[in-house]
Amino acid sequence: MTTMVDNSALQQALAALRGTMAEAEQWALANKVADLERRAATGLQDLYVAFCGLFSAGKSSLINALVADADLATGAVPTTAEVTAVRTQVEARGLVLLDTPGVDSTDASHAEATEAALHMADAIIFVMDYQHVESEENIELARAFVDSGKPLYLVINQVDKHIEWELPFSEFQRRVEQTFRDHGLTYERIYYTSTRDAAHDETARLKADLEQLASTGDELVRKSLLLAADTLVRQFVTGEHAPEMAQAEERLYDTIGYVPFDEDEAQALQSDAERELQRLTAQMDAQRTQLRQTLEALGDEVRRQIQLAQIAPYETTEKGRLYVESQRPNFKVGGLFGGQRKTDAERAQRLEAFVRDLSERTEKFLVWPLQGQLRQWLETTAWADEAMRQSVEEIRVPAVSSLCQQTVNSGALMSEQYPYQYVKDVVGQVKSQVQAQVNGLLEAWRAPLEAHAARVTASERTEKEKAEAAHAAVSRWLSVRAAMAAACGQYMAPLRQLLTSQTEPGWNT
Repeated sequence: MTTMVDNSALQQALAALRGTMAEAEQWALANKVADLERRAATGLQDLYVAFCGLFSAGKSSLINALVADADLATGAVPTTAEVTAVRTQVEARGLVLLDTPGVDSTDASHAEATEAALHMADAIIFVMDYQHVESEENIELARAFVDSGKPLYLVINQVDKHIEWELPFSEFQRRVEQTFRDHGLTYERIYYTSTRDAAHDETARLKADLEQLASTGDELVRKSLLLAADTLVRQFVTGEHAPEMAQAEERLYDTIGYVPFDEDEAQALQSDAERELQRLTAQMDAQRTQLRQTLEALGDEVRRQIQLAQIAPYETTEKGRLYVESQRPNFKVGGLFGGQRKTDAERAQRLEAFVRDLSERTEKFLVWPLQGQLRQWLETTAWADEAMRQSVEEIRVPAVSSLCQQTVNSGALMSEQYPYQYVKDVVGQVKSQVQAQVNGLLEAWRAPLEAHAARVTASERTEKEKAEAAHAAVSRWLSVRAAMAAACGQYMAPLRQLLTSQTEPGWNT
């Protein structure tokens, strides 16, 4: 069940759309919208059918046979003088038949006239000469008509040329239908016609079907008008976004070498690029992590070696104990009248013995093994350089003498257990200072490690940059397309509301 369209509101909506196009100086499109306005002004009471085909296909003769008693409708198609319009009345609706020039004409105005007729048409009658149905020109024309979105009816004209004994007419029909099926071309119906007496002439049936189409054509007219407006809006929006779309397409050519067929293909490309980015990022991270872990593992091993180094065995500890006991206030050498000089000399002697022994053992059992371990590690490391090897030789025994003196806790000197704790404190200070040297060395090695990681992942980084560029290009293209779709939706919303709200539910434009 259908109701009338609000023609006043429809005209206003079309006038607003025409004004937008005119403001953008898109005059050709604005003029076509004006054609739709004129149809709205008449209350959409006429159904337009365009007769199209190659030159000499018999379009004019067929129209004359269909409406032999009709009057010429002058000015029925105000877009062009090249299209003849014939109007006949079918019940409450007018049926306007548009006779277009042959599309294979060398006159450019004829092509423009045909395009204008298609713009106004609610349905298309594609007239083909009996003897040229399967020609390449006809197949390409049929494809263009299908792509227009308008209902397409095929007419095989001049069937009076058929010779039954050469080929049964039923077999000819089967071949025609098979040809269009093979090319994936859809249509509403095929008619076989002739303006002469012919056994298989369906001109009367075509006329009856056209009259039936006109009498029940409310929905078809609304749908056609909406389709025409949508086509014009898409052309307008495409023109307005042409510069940014050209840039987006140029980026696509530069990155992936072509432009996607549609949004689905672009989104698939985008997803592929995202997956590739994730894969390459994970691979690069894994390689960097593996390299960093080798340095961290070395650091852990070195710390363990420093902690376990035996640089203060019993003999060394005894020397340390003797030294720290000499620091007690009641320590005296030489009896009651020995004098301070002998006491100081003894203290200095004990310090020297402890320092010499601890230094020698630190060098022999800590520094040298540590350097050997680092040298061995560098020999198996691809990214080691001469600066790194030289830094290993710069590890030194700390200043043990000053360290031994500074570590003495004068408040604990009288404790019997303190001398042993003192040696532990001194050893801890020595190891801590060696560890600090190694930490600085390992930290300095991070820069060449990262440089090596960059070299190792160079190919992946190049591929990642390509994937990033492809992702960005496709995303930009999709963004422009989305902006265009949004603009089309905005322009078409008033027309859709007016032309679809009164139709049956589920009508899909």
